[in-house]
Amino acid sequence: MTCDLVFYIHGLVLAQRPLLTDIPIYAIIIAMDKRAKPIRLSEHAKNQLVSRGATEKEIAEAVGTAEWSRAELGRFECRKDFVFNKTWNGMRYKSKQVRPIFADEQNEIIVITVYTYYF
Repeated sequence: MTCDLVFYIHGLVLAQRPLLTDIPIYAIIIAMDKRAKPIRLSEHAKNQLVSRGATEKEIAEAVGTAEWSRAELGRFECRKDFVFNKTWNGMRYKSKQVRPIFADEQNEIIVITVYTYYF
């Protein structure tokens, strides 16, 4: 498949989008526990991306590389810091932390919501 966008982490393909499409990257494949699972964002999580300043790539990288810990209601969370060096809501920040909350289902990871912290 010819792709216009491919994300790699530790030499593994994290995500790819077919060439010349407007398809957003919601089914991101990550490698973990020797099996690949797609990451699907809930409607709520999709709606929070813009208002909280997170990207699908950052969520995929956090889930795929950061340590998971237990969250409420049997869900999981992880945290990943990113270099930011931009202005957010009128203030300049050097770093951004992305914290997805997700369910690890048998065949996929479902991101329920995402939080971001700027510092």
